Amino acid sequence: MALLNPEKQAIQGARLTAVSEAQKEIVKQAKASALARRAATPVSVHDIQRIIDCFDGYALDCINNRKPMTWAGFALAAGISGRTLDRMKNGELDHIVEEYRICNGIPDDVDTWIDENGEEIPLIPWGQIVEKCALLIQNQLEENCYQLKGNQVGSIFGLKAKFGWQDDNVPKTQNNTLIVADKDRATELLDMLQTQ
Repeated sequence: MALLNPEKQAIQGARLTAVSEAQKEIVKQAKASALARRAATPVSVHDIQRIIDCFDGYALDCINNRKPMTWAGFALAAGISGRTLDRMKNGELDHIVEEYRICNGIPDDVDTWIDENGEEIPLIPWGQIVEKCALLIQNQLEENCYQLKGNQVGSIFGLKAKFGWQDDNVPKTQNNTLIVADKDRATELLDMLQTQ
């Protein structure tokens, strides 16, 4: 086994020290990032049942008092921001439940878990919980349109803005009457009918 001369050993040792220090810095930054992400997360798995209860209470209150359900109403009832509610709906916070499952060795087929304090935790992704709220609001807006109650224009606006509804400019036939939403398209179709 050949030994390095002391000068080469010093250079090699300095390189290893530099690499080690760089790796320590990377780990330090990763830990800081994880802690910041955890601190920025406004909810935990321990909030799931409380928030479900708040959502259910708000929905029942609206139904019993004939009040409209709103996105902001669900957020206020749960004591969270509208942005947090949007993040939940978009699945951005679903990792919280998955991380809890992994850290506690909970199988995927388990829906409810009893933690070390005896608290029952429903293991439902936030996106699924909040989707129910969105469906309740969408259902209410659709019913307003179909039953001609409330403000139909406001309901249609809400459906377009929050739920992606769009105007349909495709010609339709109802009772042998052609209904065309676009003026240019209507003129074109009339010209075509007259030439036949």
